[in-house]
Amino acid sequence: MRAGPLWRYHSSPMLTTPRSPSLFTMQVLWGALIVTPGLYTLILVVTQKAEAAAQGPDAVLVAGISACALFVAALSVALPRVMARRRAERSEPATRDDQTYADQGDHGFREAATATTTRVLADPAAAEAAAFRTGYAPFIVGMALAEAVANFGFTLGFLGGGLRLAGPFFAVCVALQAVRFPTRAGVLARYEEAVGARFPRG
Repeated sequence: MRAGPLWRYHSSPMLTTPRSPSLFTMQVLWGALIVTPGLYTLILVVTQKAEAAAQGPDAVLVAGISACALFVAALSVALPRVMARRRAERSEPATRDDQTYADQGDHGFREAATATTTRVLADPAAAEAAAFRTGYAPFIVGMALAEAVANFGFTLGFLGGGLRLAGPFFAVCVALQAVRFPTRAGVLARYEEAVGARFPRG
């Protein structure tokens, strides 16, 4: 009997296992995008735009760009969550109800009153594949919107604001992207939350 690939589902999805090709791709993209503020900083330094010019960008322009960046930053948090939930719900994974019992009562029998029902994903391998499939696009959207915040800052810096104005935008971008580092446990946990069922434990 031929063994399946090592990244396939094991007894518990929350255990440390070799990363899947999908997870590896997401992590590579994360690494490529999070360095953008650093590259923008280097460009400002090389082009001698790091120092604020005597005649910087107009205050109205700064306020307008800052408001747009704030909106995009909020959107980068909210939109991927909505997308991930809807995509996960549409995947319609097979589930089953498992019962566990707190104790066996005075007579050694399990008491129905102590039963706890938990909705469990019936096909963990298929559910894990669906978790990565439905979580990929929201991840990209969130990272791209976060990078847009850095783009706003770079624009202000290049227009004469220097790193004094661009720096806060770069910092927000890095913060928004840093918390999105993709892990297997995180992808599966978000899928569990969206579909209202958990992967089998043990």
